[in-house]
Amino acid sequence: MIGGILTFFSNDPVNSQISVDVTGAGVIILGDTRADFDGNDLVDSTDFLGFAGAFGTSDTVYDIDASGVVDFTDFLIFAGSFGRPLS
Repeated sequence: MIGGILTFFSNDPVNSQISVDVTGAGVIILGDTRADFDGNDLVDSTDFLGFAGAFGTSDTVYDIDASGVVDFTDFLIFAGSFGRPLS
């Protein structure tokens, strides 16, 4: 949980500012560890370059869903994990 005060300023001589209390929370959605091909705990551009090179092949390293071919389904899993933390 994080919170703070958001203050708006205006040139209105009667109401030159107004403050609002703001509170929020977030949820971290973890990436799929199978998409971290180089093992650096981040699904990043290095992983993408390897994946792109293997696309359309039967390379088991990049065949995330184990369907026998590196295809669009694997890409969707990979793209959903891109840039996300793994733990």
